[in-house]
Amino acid sequence: MAICPIVKGDVPILRQPCKPISDFDQSVRQLLDDLTDTMCHHAGVGLAAPQIGISLQAAVVDIGTGPLELLNPVIRKEEGTQSSVESCLSFPGTTLKLERPEKIWVSAKNSSGEDIRLEAFGFLARVICHEIDHLNGVLFFDRMTEEQFFSQLFDQIGTGNFSSSTESGNTQRSTRSEMEDIRLAADFFADSIWKLELGLDLLRNHAANRRQAWERLHKISKQLAQAVQKWEND
Repeated sequence: MAICPIVKGDVPILRQPCKPISDFDQSVRQLLDDLTDTMCHHAGVGLAAPQIGISLQAAVVDIGTGPLELLNPVIRKEEGTQSSVESCLSFPGTTLKLERPEKIWVSAKNSSGEDIRLEAFGFLARVICHEIDHLNGVLFFDRMTEEQFFSQLFDQIGTGNFSSSTESGNTQRSTRSEMEDIRLAADFFADSIWKLELGLDLLRNHAANRRQAWERLHKISKQLAQAVQKWEND
């Protein structure tokens, strides 16, 4: 078992459909263990083999209920739609809201090469879809139009142009530093917002039993998003 470096950015290996696994030997077991260790080390909920530089159809998922190992996974059927936020360990700091199926039916192999079938809905379905996309060379922002992608990206980092006038060097450096600080702070807040929304999404099915707590968290999420938007616009 090992913690592997994560491949980052829109690079060729993340754009190539991965090769199906045909030999279910010790190397496959090692790959799954490495994926799990790396995912847990980075506090992720899913990781696919190409994200650690290996172009094979292997992925692991863990939304808090224990690791789920998927080899050669295929979505056989999907139903409904859901819209929520996603991030990706290969694109740290980027959080996007997009649609996924509400429920999916998946066939795959386990580490012994045995057939497995599963149904997943809600957050689990979303994570599995994200990882299977990786195995097919699809990145999460491919599920959006360019207009949607850049609109959300700019919302996260804030707006504002650096001064292009002939001010003194000290003033330019001060302005640039201030804008960098603002953008960095906006990134931090955007990161907090998606994690809060992700937590709310996980609790949504249990909201009836904890209505007061869920509504309070939902209110906090909205207030934080509004505060960041107002700050960016000022």
